[in-house]
Amino acid sequence: MPDSHKRTFRATKTWYEDADEYWKGVPSSVNGMLGGLEFVHGPDVRDSLDFITKMRAGDASGSGHGYACDCGAGIGRVSKHMLLSRFDKVDLVEQNKQFLDAAASQYLKPEIEAGRVGEMLPIGLQKFTPSEGRYDVVWCQWVLSHLTDDDLVAFLQRCVSGLAPGGVVCVKENIAAQGYVVDDEDSSVTRAAAVFERLFKSAGMAVVHTQMQTGLRPDMFADPEIAKAYEDVRDDKSETTWLLLTFSEGSKDALTVGHTGTGDIAELKNHLKEDAAAFGYIRVPMSNDELSQRTKFVLVVWIGKDVGVMRKAKLSVQKSDVIKVLSNYAVEIPAGESSELTADDILVRLRKAGGANYDRQASNY
Repeated sequence: MPDSHKRTFRATKTWYEDADEYWKGVPSSVNGMLGGLEFVHGPDVRDSLDFITKMRAGDASGSGHGYACDCGAGIGRVSKHMLLSRFDKVDLVEQNKQFLDAAASQYLKPEIEAGRVGEMLPIGLQKFTPSEGRYDVVWCQWVLSHLTDDDLVAFLQRCVSGLAPGGVVCVKENIAAQGYVVDDEDSSVTRAAAVFERLFKSAGMAVVHTQMQTGLRPDMFADPEIAKAYEDVRDDKSETTWLLLTFSEGSKDALTVGHTGTGDIAELKNHLKEDAAAFGYIRVPMSNDELSQRTKFVLVVWIGKDVGVMRKAKLSVQKSDVIKVLSNYAVEIPAGESSELTADDILVRLRKAGGANYDRQASNY
């Protein structure tokens, strides 16, 4: 499970080896390249084409001219559907040799036979040095998260020397709200925009254009009962004190109201499964005395310990949609073990978040 936001980031001693092992277990398919989020492919390609078109608007030679480098290329998804529609030729840089083998034998075979694919380099970006003055575009998509800060700066500096006159480095990455969010499972780190800007500056680079990706998420909230259950939990006059959103049977992405209840976190926990992910929302009364009562709300992000890698990968995208619907809460609690969810722990978290102690008779604060 990804850690919460950190101000600093220090890689483990086996950072790159762990990432290599993780990707060795991923299928050589579009769905594998996208962490089980194959629906992302269409919108991703569309917006990337729009971005690169804007970047090359002043290129009088036209959209089919030039040489591109696809960094963290995988099986060549970006090369096939985006880069080769804008450039004459592309090189692929990919640490996982099985992905390049799949590209050569299947996915990019027609493009290779047409002479539009140059080198296919089985090497990590922390070791890759592009040929001097070779590329019009170096495209880095959803891969720089695997580099440490120092290696990222050094890589970008090498990329600058690999650019042809007028060339650019394009970076397409997920962005954290602040600081760093580290995922030790696949050895990746999501950086805030401010962190990227600092690293770009350290590499001697300047940002010339930015663009937000659109249209990535399917309709997760088709179930009309979700809004109703949310309002019930929010209503002090309602007996419903919690809800649990689970993924619908027969759907990998649609959420439904799996359970509701009138008790506390102990009751909600009875419905959490070790092989499932879910989102809980619970009303918590806090009081100093009968004349001083407040109600707080808590969001629970549950990822059972037996949840598969693909489902875990999706949750970072899906959670951002969930918090737009279950939008009013004081604290968020990520959990993978039921022992991490107790009434006492929730009260402590709420007190710390609120800066006041609304139950001091039962507290050591």
